[in-house]
Amino acid sequence: MAEKTVTEESLDELVAASAAYQLLARLWLREVDIAMLRLISQSALAECFTLDTVPSGRDSDLIDHLAGDYCQLFIGPAGHLPPFQSVWEAGQFQSSAAASMSQFIDVTGYDDSSQGTMADHLGVQLGVMGLISRQCADRQSNLEELSQLMELKRAYFMRHLTWTEELLQQAIRKAESEFYESVLLTTGWALECEHESHSINRTSIIGGCD
Repeated sequence: MAEKTVTEESLDELVAASAAYQLLARLWLREVDIAMLRLISQSALAECFTLDTVPSGRDSDLIDHLAGDYCQLFIGPAGHLPPFQSVWEAGQFQSSAAASMSQFIDVTGYDDSSQGTMADHLGVQLGVMGLISRQCADRQSNLEELSQLMELKRAYFMRHLTWTEELLQQAIRKAESEFYESVLLTTGWALECEHESHSINRTSIIGGCD
């Protein structure tokens, strides 16, 4: 049996979750540009993201500021917080988490050819979660396939998206822009909502899902 019957409401939730995960994946994988900021302003999650300044004729200054914050948070050269599961779980790059991610990428058909990073980067992991959510929505009329995909979704989440608490908390303290602080908070909120959808009893990652 599927985790729950896919009603029109839960179908909408799956579609919305897929879009949210894909947007967050993009924000984790690389710095924002003007096109991305404009897309965010038109998205259903627009109110979740805070900009220190409103985009205007001096967009280049804003982009430079945000790029600098992204770099000091996740790229370095020193004091940064690498957003890779293997680093936070095993203390090194390319552990068993990366190998497991490669298997999930193969199973789901996720295209990571343009990402330019290792498979256990949080941005890739969010992207795969978005794809599985979309696949669940697309199979809502086939209960057998839906049941399999919902189980895959739960197994994937438990293996690859329950490690992020310390990264998010440290990054929130380190963020130098309201925008990236809001990206981190929104990521924590999305993952907390996923926890609740699987009825997993666990302390709040960041602030809860309201």
